[in-house]
Amino acid sequence: MEIATIIWVLVAIFGIAGIAGFMRSRREKVLGIGKNWFGIIAVLVAVFLAVGQMGYLSNYGVTFSASAPDNSGTPEPIKPDTKLCAVEDTTVTLSASDKYLSTATGGSHRYRVNGAPALAIADAGTFTASPGDKLDILWGNGTTTGIFGIVDSVYVPCVGTKTFTTLTVNNGSVTANNLNNLDQVGANTTLGAGDIKDAKIKIQGQYQKEFPYGFVAVVEFNKTTMDDVILTSSGVELSSSNTPQTFSPAMGTESSTKAYVLPGAISNTEYTYSVTLDADDTNDPVSPSSDVKITLYPLNNFVNDKNGGAFEGPSAEDEYNVITHGTVPVITVMVN
Repeated sequence: MEIATIIWVLVAIFGIAGIAGFMRSRREKVLGIGKNWFGIIAVLVAVFLAVGQMGYLSNYGVTFSASAPDNSGTPEPIKPDTKLCAVEDTTVTLSASDKYLSTATGGSHRYRVNGAPALAIADAGTFTASPGDKLDILWGNGTTTGIFGIVDSVYVPCVGTKTFTTLTVNNGSVTANNLNNLDQVGANTTLGAGDIKDAKIKIQGQYQKEFPYGFVAVVEFNKTTMDDVILTSSGVELSSSNTPQTFSPAMGTESSTKAYVLPGAISNTEYTYSVTLDADDTNDPVSPSSDVKITLYPLNNFVNDKNGGAFEGPSAEDEYNVITHGTVPVITVMVN
């Protein structure tokens, strides 16, 4: 018989005995407290067992459970229960592979055990932890080239060996072009004083590569010949962002900049955006001084040394204003 069933039987017995004691005391009109104490004690025992059965005493190490939960077909808990774990040490392996090619990622990864200072380990390397330890992982170890970093948090289960895995992606290259859908000829967008026109740009990544977190797109234009430049997708202006400190204006005192957030580029999918060009009412835009330049800064996760080595991001720059990924393509929208 399960312990839960036994407990409920005892609750019933003591409860009935207590009630019977009170009833008999009343029937016999006994004024002494002897028999009343029996009823009180029996009821208290019944209450104690019932409350314990509902788990109220679990804080004191007393746990009553109707039955063990059925975990078949459910994912592993985020934090395993290691109270009764007989395993002292767990050999942990961190192994990453390419999302598209299933090949080993290589390189190294960074991890922290229960918030301790971070350590680095080669891909597919091992270290020793204990069941119940929390591991914060930066897959890729904050590299600014090759794979994009992935921030992960896991708990070590009650096993002797455990391999944690993830799928990473490489950046490859990105092609960014001015499609010039207005004129259909040449490379320039015809734009006179007072004109407002849309140019089209296309962003395309490389097959089986990715820019998973997107970009910060810095739009630079000549403030004398352009009143504004707006970047939109499907007719909606993109979300704004801060211009990275790394950005160096190319137009000197005539430079005006604004920044937008662009979504990721997945494999060789083509992404088309509209660039609304609002020319000054009196100053006629001419190339090259009035060409609009769009610089893309890929977002990536990084190690923040100013925050105790915390894994942060995705961001275009780290805490020292250094770009978090090395590929920075530039799109030029030429006008005449």
